[in-house]
Amino acid sequence: MTAARVRPEVVEAARMLLDQMGITAEDLL
Repeated sequence: MTAARVRPEVVEAARMLLDQMGITAEDLL
């Protein structure tokens, strides 16, 4: 699954969930 195939709203929802758990995008890189 590539980022290009993920809809923006799905990415935003995932970001909010990760943020609530205290995980940032930087932690996943």
